[in-house]
Amino acid sequence: MPESNDNFTTNALLIILLGIAGVAIFGSFFQNIAGLYRDFLANFYAQKWHPLFLFLKILIIGIDILLLGFMGYTGWLYRQLLHPSDHAAEKTISLPPEDVVTNEWGEINRLASSENASDRNMAVLRADALMENTLHQLGYEGATFADRLRLVSPVTLPSIDALWSAHRIRNIIAHDPVEKHAPAMLKEALSAYARALQELHMMPMQSSPDSVPPQG
Repeated sequence: MPESNDNFTTNALLIILLGIAGVAIFGSFFQNIAGLYRDFLANFYAQKWHPLFLFLKILIIGIDILLLGFMGYTGWLYRQLLHPSDHAAEKTISLPPEDVVTNEWGEINRLASSENASDRNMAVLRADALMENTLHQLGYEGATFADRLRLVSPVTLPSIDALWSAHRIRNIIAHDPVEKHAPAMLKEALSAYARALQELHMMPMQSSPDSVPPQG
């Protein structure tokens, strides 16, 4: 029995010593970990992070502005798809200046005054093309000149019947651009185009076509 008690006492003392050693080792390890953590915090707060935070803030604001601009542009495109008629109405803003039309008509007059039959025919063809482009710019859509002209109201264009006649003359010329045609017929067509452009306020009244010379 005494030997058994001695063994128990020895084992108990050994366990206590091991426990004390374990606590000491753990305490030292924990103290080292705590020291490293304190050093990390000290180094972190010692750094000058203000410039970095300022850069990130400016970057985020810039991204927000870009996103807002993209959203606004997307909304504008969506409205254009929903209201195509509004977009067509805006085309009147981009009409060619009156002086551009007048200058083109001056070239048409030059061709109309030529002694060459092909030049006189070309004058009618160019007048028709100028008229078609004007209708397109005004928002009258269509695959052909005739399609656009059918959309024009006689209230807007009182001389529309004369313009139809001029367009038919143009079609006759287009079939054979070198054939000689009666000067009166060519003058009638050019007068109709000029009057239509004037009624649409695209050409001043004094820009009526000159007299077509007789064929040589």
